[in-house]
Amino acid sequence: MKKCGIYLRVSTEGQADVKEGSLKSQISRLKSLIKSKNNMREKWKLVQVYSEKGRSGKDLNRPQIQLLIEDILKHKINLGPRQRR
Repeated sequence: MKKCGIYLRVSTEGQADVKEGSLKSQISRLKSLIKSKNNMREKWKLVQVYSEKGRSGKDLNRPQIQLLIEDILKHKINLGPRQRR
């Protein structure tokens, strides 16, 4: 079983409310990807959603990205970008 986390971020509060690119839109698209993988019998399990709004992506000084990194190090998540296929 591939255990994955979803990290969502928008840079400004205003972007969080815009339909395309909003946090809601991002989560919907990523959950659809997980569902399609499961339909192909790859068995992905969504463990956690990490979400931040109004946060710049210029560095890793973001609470939710730090929590994601901790969860990876603790092996709570074992699916990384190189394992997508």
